[in-house]
Amino acid sequence: MHLVGCGGSGQKLTLAPVTGKCFVQDKPAVNAQVIFHPVNRTAEWEGAFNPHGTVQADGGFQLSTYRPNDGAPPGEYKVQITWYHNEKSKSQDPESSSGATDRLGGRYSAEKTTLKAVVNADQPVLEPFDLK
Repeated sequence: MHLVGCGGSGQKLTLAPVTGKCFVQDKPAVNAQVIFHPVNRTAEWEGAFNPHGTVQADGGFQLSTYRPNDGAPPGEYKVQITWYHNEKSKSQDPESSSGATDRLGGRYSAEKTTLKAVVNADQPVLEPFDLK
C-alpha cells in the first residue's frame, strides 16, 4: 500500500493493489467491465473514479482509481459487472455503457447488483466472481 499526497495529481485516497478474476459459466468474461462502488463514499473521493478494471483473456483484472492498475482504497464495495456485446460502442467512461447491450442482462448493474467485495491492503487478491 502506498500513500500519495495531493501534490499535483489531486489524489487524496490511499490505495491498495487489487487483482481479481471474473468468469461467466466457468469461462473468462473477456472485456467485461468491473466497477467497484464504495459503500461509504467520503469527500476524499472527490476527483477519483470508482475503482474499475477490464477482464483479460485469463479472466483476471486489476483495479484502477486514478491511474491504470494503481489499485483501490481499502473498504467495502458493491460490485458492478457489465459485459457488452458490442465493444466498439462502449464508452471510454468506465461508468457508462453508451447504449451497448449488456450480455449479463443488467443483473449486475450498479442498481441491481448483489455482488460485494472488501478491499484490504493485506489481501490484494479478491475471491473470483463466478457468474452463472
